[in-house]
Amino acid sequence: MDQVNNNLNLARKWRPSNFKELVGQDIPVKMLLNSLYLEKLFPVYLFAGQRGCGKTSAARIFAAAINCKNIKKFRTNPKENIVPCGKCNSCKAMLSSSHPDFIEIDAASNTGVENVRQILEACSYMPILGHKKIYLIDEAHMLSKSAFNAFLKVLEEPPASALFILATTEIQKFPTTVLSRCFQIIFKAINNAPLKKYLSKICNNENIEIEENAINIIVQETEGSARDAINMLEQMRFSDKKITVDLILKQLGKISEGEVLNLLQAIVLQDKKTIFNIFGSKGFENLNPAILWNTLVQALQSLLWVKYEAPKLPAYFNDTEKLKSIASNTSLIKLNQFLKTMWEQENIFLKTSNKTIFIETLIIQMSEETFNKKTKPSLDNISHSTNAVNKSSNLAQQKTKPQVINNTKTVTIQKITSKSTTNSSWQSFLEKINSINNPFLTSVINKADFIKFNPEERVIEIALESNNMFTQSTINDNKELWKTILTELFPGAIGFEFSEKETNPKPVATKNISNQANQTLNATPKARPTYGPQPTQAINISDQEKWPTAHLIQSAFPGKIKANDSNKQ
Repeated sequence: MDQVNNNLNLARKWRPSNFKELVGQDIPVKMLLNSLYLEKLFPVYLFAGQRGCGKTSAARIFAAAINCKNIKKFRTNPKENIVPCGKCNSCKAMLSSSHPDFIEIDAASNTGVENVRQILEACSYMPILGHKKIYLIDEAHMLSKSAFNAFLKVLEEPPASALFILATTEIQKFPTTVLSRCFQIIFKAINNAPLKKYLSKICNNENIEIEENAINIIVQETEGSARDAINMLEQMRFSDKKITVDLILKQLGKISEGEVLNLLQAIVLQDKKTIFNIFGSKGFENLNPAILWNTLVQALQSLLWVKYEAPKLPAYFNDTEKLKSIASNTSLIKLNQFLKTMWEQENIFLKTSNKTIFIETLIIQMSEETFNKKTKPSLDNISHSTNAVNKSSNLAQQKTKPQVINNTKTVTIQKITSKSTTNSSWQSFLEKINSINNPFLTSVINKADFIKFNPEERVIEIALESNNMFTQSTINDNKELWKTILTELFPGAIGFEFSEKETNPKPVATKNISNQANQTLNATPKARPTYGPQPTQAINISDQEKWPTAHLIQSAFPGKIKANDSNKQ
């Protein structure tokens, strides 16, 4: 640990100075120590991994160990001798960043061929203080293609006195010709447990007062980056005397675990009053909508794990009893529907400028009683309902078998009409709908055939004369007008399920074939129909209340509308 200057910020002050202080990188540390112990040094090393996980620190420690005066003792007895020792002149020079044989280069500022040529010329000189002249090229993926090409030869056969360490966060940007010449060591994201232990150690040594759950939040937010975690800790340190959970949540624009679980419970229980109370709480004042979105997804994932009785839950939430209580009030189908809805709406959420309004509206919709029901018409629902009507019609036709009398076929067809299937409740519903001043809604419902009331789905199944988007939207958009009437006459009903009427063939009357032939021969010929465009008369449809259908069609398909005379055959 570099404690030469106590005025340094925490990230620099607590930068590891030996292999033991490297947090959560056990495998890379073993590889480097074995390389030193066996005296098998590669000319080029590539350290790759995410930001803040210890790549640059490991490179400096490895460079210090190579030039450490204690390296021979370490190879003889590694248990009692450590490298770098931190006491020899070479190690002290490394700690003070003044070692003449360690050259650290920022590739983001030195990307060109000329910078690489300067390195190639300098690396041929012998080291001054240590055993090797070591070059650390940080963010090496920023080098240009021509710079990489200039590097190829020296990377393959560098001078015996030189060693290169390339550090990068984006290994995928490296040319394969360079990767094949490097000994690659991958640094993973630091696990939560060692990172939490490391932060607790810093807080104890720096006299920082912090709640344990606050450390958990910092660890979760920084995603395995020690540097990010230390920087966040320092930000919170200067915000207040004591770092609390509320302080961190306010700084991050998040709400507490309890509020998230209370919100999820209110959604499951369809408790809109509690939902709006949470929306109006202080936690929502500086809320980041994107963080709330991710937190809700994590909470739903945790509920799924609870439902499946997983032995270990995700590390997002600590209140397992609350999660189990919420899970007991919902079903797997509903949880999957919640997650499916959030995945489907995610692209719209990311694009909209009013993210807070969008997510609040979505939460309210998810808490609706009809959310999990088939109240909205879809292609699957329509085809399912249509098939049901087709099956019932076919069964009726099969039961009524045709009778053959004197080579004449008599067919009786049972027609499903509103008169034969409508009960008194539906008739009362029609009467009350007719009293509403909405001619198009009245027309659509009066022309529909009542099929049945499905008590399980709590929907009224009706067959529309024309099951299209216009008739469906007419009914759905006027839900406020008919919902109260429907609930009154059909207790428990929440809406309609649509299908389309079948076109039934006209029944064939029983007649003698010879009489039919005579009537056909003696029939007076009808006038031939006139083909081609007929003159039409323009109609003024400016009155929207009088012509709602025309206005609806014209809004979707601008242009002229031709009105058919229904009296003409």
